[in-house]
Amino acid sequence: MRALVTGGAGFIGSHVCEALIRLGYEVIAVDDLTTGKPANLNGLSMQFIITSSTAPKVRDLFTRGRFDLIVHLAARNIISSSTDPYGDFHTNVTETFGILDLARKSGAKVICASSCSVYGQADEFPTSESAPMRPVSYYAASKICGETYCEVFRQLHEMNITVVRYSNVYGPRQHIGVVPSMIRKTISKEQIEINGDGSHVRDYTYIDDAVEATMRLINVSNGVYNIASGVGTTTLELANTVSKVCEAPLNVQHVNERSIDNISHRVLSCTALEKTTNFKCQTNLSEGLTRTVEWWRSENSLAY
Repeated sequence: MRALVTGGAGFIGSHVCEALIRLGYEVIAVDDLTTGKPANLNGLSMQFIITSSTAPKVRDLFTRGRFDLIVHLAARNIISSSTDPYGDFHTNVTETFGILDLARKSGAKVICASSCSVYGQADEFPTSESAPMRPVSYYAASKICGETYCEVFRQLHEMNITVVRYSNVYGPRQHIGVVPSMIRKTISKEQIEINGDGSHVRDYTYIDDAVEATMRLINVSNGVYNIASGVGTTTLELANTVSKVCEAPLNVQHVNERSIDNISHRVLSCTALEKTTNFKCQTNLSEGLTRTVEWWRSENSLAY
């Protein structure tokens, strides 16, 4: 079995590569290293190519043999998308179209990463996959475009495409985002900056759970699935938990909200995932943060 992972040197991508190797796949990862790190793949028996998802090097891979599976994780994150919407569109939309077209020609199963951001400010919690999509950021809009192309390719070409909507995934190897920022500053005895009053609620999902859910969807035909813990945590609660896990005093400064802080509450329903795969995310926030902090310390990751 042969698998291609785009964004394979990234946080989620490197864990997906590792899981696929355990399942017996021959894995090829591509990553342009905008945020990915080759060190994330150290020790893994696989091929890694530094390039964008639809570069000639990737197209050449399809001439050398059929892929059974493509996990498309390459994307701009919400922070970079807000400052570079053109780059966001190219990566999240144009490259997604390109990967789907390559998959169409090869007959590969596709798992395409989307985001909980597509829901915007939902009306009901926990929010299910049937909730309306209400984009309030360039990032959310581009993810919806990617999902739409997935549906079009599925209908026009009878492809097997599964979309996964990840929710605030955190854990070892993550270097960008609120969780690693809080851990780094807490360990360094720096002040944590919280945008707003700290009451924003998010659904934090530990990486091992997110990857296991993704692996279980490999043999599922089509569909859109939330991947989340189903538990809401305020930003201030997150900071408190990080402080306790790091065994350091809480040192918080409240600053102005950013333009991307426009969603006050987000908790997802994973009923569809549970019914389809018999899997439910297992790791609570304290346990996940403990593992993450242990990794930061063991890897001396404050150097990043």
